[in-house]
Amino acid sequence: ISPILEISINTFFKLRNLRTARDLLLPKLISGEIDVSNLDIIAKEF
Repeated sequence: ISPILEISINTFFKLRNLRTARDLLLPKLISGEIDVSNLDIIAKEF
């Protein structure tokens, strides 16, 4: 497999996994089923 094709395939699977995680977690975050208020996370400004 060419390097570009390999990168493309890896990116496809990473994006699919991220979409799945988003689709599973976002409704639970919005509904309050998952509480993240106690997490020690530093938000970065873009």
